[in-house]
Amino acid sequence: MLEYAGRRGGPGHEWRCATLLAALAWTHRQLSQVGSTDIEWVCRDLTRHLARSCREGLDIEALVNAFANLGLENAPGGQSGEPSPAHVKLARNVLATLETRVNAGQLLRKLIANLPEQQAGDDSGIDELYRCSLAAWVAFAPRGEERAGRAIVQDRILNMVGGELDLKSLLLYSLPDLPAGLTTLDVRGNRLMHLPKLPESLVKLLAAHNYLDHLPELPRGLTELDVCDNRLFELPALPEGIKTLYVGDNRLSELPALPMRLTELYVIDNQLSELPALPAGLEELLACGNQLTELPTLPASLRTLNVSSNRLTHLPPSVFGMPYEVRVDAEGNSFSLAFLQQAHQAMLAPDYNGPQLCLGKGFHRVDEAVRDWFSNDEQAQIRRWQAHSLEVDAAGFARFLVRLKAGVDDNAEFKAGVAKWLTKLSQNDELRQLTFQAAQGATASCDDRIALTYNDLTKLSHAHAVSRGDYDDRLAEIVERGRGAFRLDALEKIARKKAPAARQNHEIEVYLAYQVKLSDRLHLPTGIADMHYFNYSTVTPQDLESAEQEVLSRERLEFPQYFLVEWEPWQQVLARLDPEGFERAYQKLQDMLADYDRELSAYLASLGLPEDLETQAQAGVGLMKTLQLAVCEELTREFLRKRGEEALMDQILGTANQ
Repeated sequence: MLEYAGRRGGPGHEWRCATLLAALAWTHRQLSQVGSTDIEWVCRDLTRHLARSCREGLDIEALVNAFANLGLENAPGGQSGEPSPAHVKLARNVLATLETRVNAGQLLRKLIANLPEQQAGDDSGIDELYRCSLAAWVAFAPRGEERAGRAIVQDRILNMVGGELDLKSLLLYSLPDLPAGLTTLDVRGNRLMHLPKLPESLVKLLAAHNYLDHLPELPRGLTELDVCDNRLFELPALPEGIKTLYVGDNRLSELPALPMRLTELYVIDNQLSELPALPAGLEELLACGNQLTELPTLPASLRTLNVSSNRLTHLPPSVFGMPYEVRVDAEGNSFSLAFLQQAHQAMLAPDYNGPQLCLGKGFHRVDEAVRDWFSNDEQAQIRRWQAHSLEVDAAGFARFLVRLKAGVDDNAEFKAGVAKWLTKLSQNDELRQLTFQAAQGATASCDDRIALTYNDLTKLSHAHAVSRGDYDDRLAEIVERGRGAFRLDALEKIARKKAPAARQNHEIEVYLAYQVKLSDRLHLPTGIADMHYFNYSTVTPQDLESAEQEVLSRERLEFPQYFLVEWEPWQQVLARLDPEGFERAYQKLQDMLADYDRELSAYLASLGLPEDLETQAQAGVGLMKTLQLAVCEELTREFLRKRGEEALMDQILGTANQ
């Protein structure tokens, strides 16, 4: 019987436990009255009851027979409210799969006592079993808000009028099976991670502001679906009759085919890179805060369009044919200069009768955006940037600079640092292209995202400078650049573990908090000295102290491997300044691969470990790192010796002060 309940915490587990408890109480009551003479209708109703929530692959008939045999073997005869020891034992086993201290015997007595007198074969058993399951589901709930909420659910289901069920804001973690005849279900503002099977009669489902990560199959008659502010990664197939679809603030990367009757589509703040074909009758489309790079053809019926904060380089030609009263919000995109000029000219034409295009800061040219960072005697730099205004992603970078200027205090030192960085970008085509790409999407959120992006771009600039040879005569500075990169990577790993505890949509603040607050203590190569929303990060002084110690501890153990083997800029320095030594080291690594299996077997034997696949995989990673480090350490040591910089090796290995 416990197999029917399934895994603790799994979808529907609690309700299946309630179903089993109801079956125990109900069969005891009925078989105590009718015995084996009228058992056919008991088994019929019990089968229908258990089948409603049964997981695929379970033998319902065998389960029903088990209940029937249990009831017949332990039936006291007559009307008895006292469950048998066998019934109590089974109820105790069911309750043991739940985090509850409810007494099994007392619960069964209560359930049996609340059952009405059953008339054999009157077909009301299904209803009584459902009511009994509801009572059990309430009874074993944790005390407090959860149990109070379930009691309200029970009352509203039993007294449902017109097929409408209002269960919003009851602090529910789970739902029971839903009643037949349900047409409208409102469970907004709860803590639900799963929804039960939805009845075919359902027309409207409102389940926003929960923790749902998937949806069950949707009823064919559904016309309205609102699941905003959940954790959905995908949607099931959408019924043909859906007219309004609200799925904003989730984690969707794609949408299923859209029904032709759809009139309202709300998909803001997801991870969509494209939209499916839009229905001909669509009237409202809100898709801001995604990663859209282009839009499908827009239907003539559209009356509201918001695609701001995406990655669009242009809008489809059909946008200019929309009615004049339509407002098109498209701020915060990466529109090409050619499209911006086209749109601007179109809206200024005397006979223009199309919509008002709100492209906002998209009209910033990059040469206009850099002007704020240079002094009056640096006009040559501004003129140099005019030549870059037509480059790919230049408009997005311009918006980034405008937001960066607006989000920082008027700090002369910081302004000078940005101006110096912009000068480097104007002179280096490859770095400028990489920077333009990395800045895309940074303006889609708060000022702290802008600040974090600037730090990332500074890190990119430093790595590129080392790679191209700007520090070839300053090897000690290269080591410190590598150390700064290691510390930033280590902080990012710490922030990644901390981010899930932050307030919703404030993960960015966690990453920036560690960089800003530990910048001086860890000598980080970043330019941002403060942030706007530190309180939203939930990072405490204790977290910062712990992070500092963890970074320094990891540095002592892991920095040699990171700098000598993994940090690509240092590998490029060696390849450029010592090509022969670099080639010898590469060949040595290739030769080692030929003996890798033999080396691994010897390594495992020295540790007394078996040579199974799992052990080989785990040990092989460590062995390969050891071999790579040995070769790269020898290469670097010889390179530094030739340059008279042997002391740097101690700094890299962490032995300088030992």
